[in-house]
Amino acid sequence: MLVLEYGVREFLLVALKVGGINAEFMPRSRANLGTNTHIEAMGRRPFGYQREVFIRHIFEAENYRLVISGRIDGMIEQEGELLLEEIKSTFLPLEGLAPDNPFHLAQLRLYHYFESCRRPGTFIQPVLTYVHPTTLHERSFYMDWDIEESRRFFEDLAHALIRKEMARQQWLVLRDESIRALPFPFTELRRGQAELLDAVGKAVTAHHDLLVEAATGIGKTMGVLFPAIQHLSDACGYARILFLTAKTAGASVAQQAVAVLRARGLRLRVLYMQAKDRCCPFGADRPECSEDACPYAVDFYSRAEAIIPLLLEEEELTGEYLATAAREEMLCPFELSMELSLYADLIVCDYNYAFDPAVYLRQFFWPGTPPDSLLLVDEAHNLVARGREMYSAALDERELREIKTLFRREQGEFIACLEAALTQFDSWRQSLEFEEAGALRLPGLPGELLSCIEALMEFAGELLTALPRDDRRKRLLDCFFNLLKFSRIAAELTPEYAIYISAVRGDALRLRLFCLHPGPLLRQRVARSVATIFFSATLSPHRYFRELLGAREWCEHLTLPCPFPPENRLYLHVPDVSTRYRVREETKPSVAQVILDTAGVRRGNYLAFFPSFAYLGTVWAEMMVNRPAGVQIHVQKPGMSAAQQAEFLARVCAVDSEHSNLGLAVMGGLFGEAVDMPGEQLVGVIIVGPGLPPVGVEQELIGEYFEEEQEGKGFFYAYQVPGIIRVIQAAGRVFRTPTDRGVVLLIDDRFLQSPYCDLLPDDWGATDPDFSTLEYKARLEEFWAEERVY
Repeated sequence: MLVLEYGVREFLLVALKVGGINAEFMPRSRANLGTNTHIEAMGRRPFGYQREVFIRHIFEAENYRLVISGRIDGMIEQEGELLLEEIKSTFLPLEGLAPDNPFHLAQLRLYHYFESCRRPGTFIQPVLTYVHPTTLHERSFYMDWDIEESRRFFEDLAHALIRKEMARQQWLVLRDESIRALPFPFTELRRGQAELLDAVGKAVTAHHDLLVEAATGIGKTMGVLFPAIQHLSDACGYARILFLTAKTAGASVAQQAVAVLRARGLRLRVLYMQAKDRCCPFGADRPECSEDACPYAVDFYSRAEAIIPLLLEEEELTGEYLATAAREEMLCPFELSMELSLYADLIVCDYNYAFDPAVYLRQFFWPGTPPDSLLLVDEAHNLVARGREMYSAALDERELREIKTLFRREQGEFIACLEAALTQFDSWRQSLEFEEAGALRLPGLPGELLSCIEALMEFAGELLTALPRDDRRKRLLDCFFNLLKFSRIAAELTPEYAIYISAVRGDALRLRLFCLHPGPLLRQRVARSVATIFFSATLSPHRYFRELLGAREWCEHLTLPCPFPPENRLYLHVPDVSTRYRVREETKPSVAQVILDTAGVRRGNYLAFFPSFAYLGTVWAEMMVNRPAGVQIHVQKPGMSAAQQAEFLARVCAVDSEHSNLGLAVMGGLFGEAVDMPGEQLVGVIIVGPGLPPVGVEQELIGEYFEEEQEGKGFFYAYQVPGIIRVIQAAGRVFRTPTDRGVVLLIDDRFLQSPYCDLLPDDWGATDPDFSTLEYKARLEEFWAEERVY
């Protein structure tokens, strides 16, 4: 007999599919909001009231044993009957409230039936109580339910879930048979790929985290994905794989790898998730996500449940496939993909769906449920900066003033709260002026401000339930969700945060809760996986990434060098040229000349990477004074559209025997990562400087934090490591296949100094006496003159 174990909440998330999509404006201003409300409410109950009563129910059918457990909020025996209470918190006005939330009612029904089985013959009175978290006012609804009705309700859900599980088991037989018969798709392994396959396999079976630093060309995606899929059919404890990417290019590479495996006979349900804004059929004019405003949200869950079996006949669940199906059925494509994630074996999606506290896939990371997902984090070096942003929040004075103007005549209490918050901003403005500073770090958040934010969310939630769907409502809704994110982060502040005020857009201020060290927060989600494999071409130094990515203590590290022939790769450094900010005007003629010399030695396509657009612009102007006739220069501009990006790449990568194409771009930007330009599309990269992030408030705060936490390594953690990562990623654009031949030329004297040279890959030869030379032009001519037989 197969045993299925669920908590009541998890059971309902999977089994209860009713109603439409609705936006409920019930802010959770603190993580423990519901808990505190429950405690306050139960504290007012009479003597004999039992709190948090554990209950467990077993149901058997079709050779399945379904075990459901949960905790009833409260029970008390009064006058020969048992009162069973479920308590929910809400900011909605209690006087207009109705007991119509299907999830709340279903939870109470299950407890009603389960307790009746434990106490046969006892009259049980189910009560659903709503409590306002601020006023603590209550409203209770006494349900007139028959035990037999509650039994049928539960058993209908249980039978439906078991039928789904039977279908899933049938699918797993087909899937696992195909996995066991699946050969590695290539006849020959690339150098280092066998080590990668073995290391990932061992980490997965041992439930260890793994950092994989592997240069381009080893075949990282297939080397990680293949053993992960292989062990999906074993007793390794995970039911699905989440392949997490920073950019759409990573998802495309994963899709290509899956296609290769499908051609070898793999049967796998693969879901490619897209962001809500990207897949919404209304595009930029997306209405509010509720059945009152969007026809695609009406009666969504029951209608989606009806077509999911048909959709699962297609094992490749791409964004395009789901968009077409959703349009035909008038269903929200984003929510449809969320439902399908419950059935997928492999989910390819953005980092957000595992790590962002606002949008992560809660059904796979819910506290109390056993970890059953394997995480594969592609281009993992990006997760440090992304993690900082996910766990940071801001409160903008300008937005609060705009809301005050929009609602000035209508809501006295609401306006009073806004004015109290704005008074705090005025106080900070005076402090900034007194200090003559652009930013001011705060020791903590004023309690009065937090109270204002909680009250603002309360009043905004009430307003939103009554406002017509116009521009004012949209502006208030945006403000509400900004306040909600801010309050969530404010509730979780730790020593890894900095709180500061700065001026933005004129004299308007911004209050920022900035996450300095995302590792502890990322680890909360990593800890809910059986194992996490982080892989990238740049994951050194090991300690830095192990800590900032949130890897657990039992984390291994694997470094694999570039598998391409070393004779096809020339790494060269030009000494005696500084790109430090204070001398850039003085040295820009030398920098421009080195770049033009490199592009002029051999006709071909080149990219020169700069640390900023401003520096790029000054060197570009210098180049245009003495530009050789044989070099065509193309410049990356800030804020390029997708079409402009494609045009820039097409111009740089065009193969033209008449002249060289030279692209000027910024490190860490659109063209410094995840762009493939194999063969003659790109033959050289010039790196201008060590790529240090620009000095700013947040980089300085990161430096201060790690200066104390890592014994004087503030500048190393805040500037040097992120800078060299950008350098290595940019250089990686030129070597994409075993036959690629090209050059990487570094400009700046710091590349010969520690720790910069220590952070460069070993196979760059930074310690080789031939690495740095004033005769760089002769070395380039010599390299390109050599004949190569492939």
